[in-house]
Parts: sequence; C-alpha cells; structure tokens
Amino acid sequence: MKPLVALPHTVAEIMSRNPIRMRPDERLDIALALMVSCRFRHLNVMAGGQLVGIVSLRDLYAADLSHPASTRAQRALHLRTIEARQVMSSPVTTVDAGESHWSAAQTMIGRSISCLPVVDHQRIVGMLTRTDFLRAAMDLLEREPSRGAPTPVSAIMTPTPIASVRPDDHLDLARSLMAVHHIRHLPVVVADRVVAILSDHDLLRGETSDLSPRNPRERLEERSHLEVRDVMTEHVATVDSRDGAFDAARLLLKRRFGALPVLSSGRLVGMLSVTDLFYHLLSYSPTDQLRAAQR
Repeated sequence: MKPLVALPHTVAEIMSRNPIRMRPDERLDIALALMVSCRFRHLNVMAGGQLVGIVSLRDLYAADLSHPASTRAQRALHLRTIEARQVMSSPVTTVDAGESHWSAAQTMIGRSISCLPVVDHQRIVGMLTRTDFLRAAMDLLEREPSRGAPTPVSAIMTPTPIASVRPDDHLDLARSLMAVHHIRHLPVVVADRVVAILSDHDLLRGETSDLSPRNPRERLEERSHLEVRDVMTEHVATVDSRDGAFDAARLLLKRRFGALPVLSSGRLVGMLSVTDLFYHLLSYSPTDQLRAAQR
C-alpha cells in the first residue's frame, strides 16, 4: 500500500513556461539552433497567432541526412532547405493550465506523445513534457516515506529479461526489437557487459530522410550497410540496482538521457527510463491514493 503524499494538482504547477515559437516557413537549421541554445526538444509552430503544429527534435532527426554517410556541413545545408511546415506534427493536442496533471499524463500515455502545449483562455502559456513529469517524480522521491532508506532503482526499473543488441547487429533488427517491445532504448551488450546504448534518436540519425535529394534506391542501399556500432552511443552511463532512484533520476535529468542500464555486480539486470519514473509518479494518482486509504 502506497502512503498518501501531497503532490501538485494542476498542469500549471509543473509545466515549463515561456515556450519557444517559430513560424511555419522557418528553416529547420534555425529550429535546431533554437533547441540547442534553449535546451528544448519541442517548438510551437505559430501562424496568425494560432498554434498550427509542433516540431520536435525527433522530427529534425527524421528529416536529416544519415550521420554516418554525411558531414556536419552537408547536414546543415540540407536542413536549410526544409521548412517547419514540412515536418511539423499537426493538428496539435493541447491541455488547459488548470487541468489535473494526472489527466494530462493519461493523455500523453494514451496518445504516445511526449509533450502538450498548455493554454489559458486560448493563449499558449507553457509546455508540458515528460521532463516536467521527471522533475515531479524527483520531488516525489525526495518526499515519499523511505523507512530509513531511499527508494532504490530496483523498485522502479524495468527488470530483465529485456531486449538487447550486439554492436555487429543490423539496425533493422534493433528497429524491430524497439517496435515489438514498445521501447526507445536498447543496451548494446558484448559478453554480458554493457558497452553502449542505442536510442530511437540514434536510429533516426542513421537513416537518410525521404526529404533528402537521394533517390529511394540510394537511401535503401545506404541503410542496408548500417550496423548498431555505426550509430550507438558509447561510454554509456550506468547505475547500480541498489542506488537511490532519486540520484538516478537526477542523472537522467542532468545528462538529458532517456534511459540508463541498471547493473548488479557488473551484469545487466534492467533498464531505468524516464517512462519508469513517469509510471512511478502515476502510481500516486488520486485514484490509487484513495484506494490505499480505504484498505
């Protein structure tokens, strides 16, 4: 039974304020510069004072040239040829600033989206993202009764068996595993040791966009040669299953990671993702707390 814990109630209490905006005709190289400088992963696309779309970092990666097969200069030139209107998600689901953040969380999960523009009297006042929920989960972990010890990573992580790949596996295999298991990160393992991590963003960076000047045959041939080692993120950060979940969440937030491999005696025993912390926070929803109080 989970103890009752006082938590924020509305979207306005946890949202990020002053979201960055752009026009539909602005170029993607500008969008990328804004995201990097402001440390945002989502931009509101506005036209005539109205919200008409969202451009995410995922959209930029999907529109980009393949990183292994192109230079930074080539990719920058390519992004200059694409406008926000060509890649933005539209129509956009929004949430009212006064709405319960539990309800907003259910919307994000149910629709598999990572952000919600926040409106107050039809005016954009903020952005609600999974990172905002991560901060709320950290606040919860700091305040929840610990019975003498912090909540450990093992209590929140997704345990093994989980899917993994090797450096010499083809990217198509990794893509299929992510789709089948509904996950966004795969540990890259050699002889039972984690050597890297592969994210869905890495996969997108390994592909050439349909908006590129290359023809479909060239894109298919380029993709057929790519292995996990070509796009994986090396020197991966890990946590121990006995570590405090708050410290692990702080690492996720500071390094802007989506997931961390969890080890025990050097062996992979699970993965801790932002989604795991998301669900831990949701386990304290008013419905669950009321049920706990009635038991």
